[in-house]
Amino acid sequence: MKFLPLLVVCLLLFGCNGHKEKSTENASQKGSTLSDSSIFGRSRNASATEAGDTTQEELDDENLQLDEANLQKIVVYRRDGAMWITGNIRMDYRIVGYAQPDTTSKKMILLSVFTKEVEGNPLGCPYGSYYDCRGVNDNGLDLKYVGDAGEFINANIIESNSLSGSVSIKGVVYIEKKWVDFE
Repeated sequence: MKFLPLLVVCLLLFGCNGHKEKSTENASQKGSTLSDSSIFGRSRNASATEAGDTTQEELDDENLQLDEANLQKIVVYRRDGAMWITGNIRMDYRIVGYAQPDTTSKKMILLSVFTKEVEGNPLGCPYGSYYDCRGVNDNGLDLKYVGDAGEFINANIIESNSLSGSVSIKGVVYIEKKWVDFE
């Protein structure tokens, strides 16, 4: 009888500890499954390529075609012209800011859900390639809606210096209207 409380305490300690390890193991397995899984028929966590190794044709191949039923757009807030898109692995988007209101002009900035298009900036966009606007902001840049330009919108690339408080227009880009929602 004296050993019964000791036995119960030992069982609880070892029983709970084993359960905790199993729970942690399952969580790490789930995390790797999600990052390695193929969503919409392609892997979003493609192996990173060396900068400059990826061609435009490779980026446009059928493995990276957008799922029309699950498209996400960049939001333009009418009150101040701020533009925002949050990365969402369950939604597809490939938003390009062009140098001119023409899809054949130079690609200046890219917002995409596809790792193959973002990591290492394979398109060589002067303002960079990002998963979402948080990445743009982390790089000291911001997007501001200026106006319409035919089938495109005109947006300024704003550079902010948090130390000096200065703000300047670094450049202008054109984004296809089909990728924009106004709020």
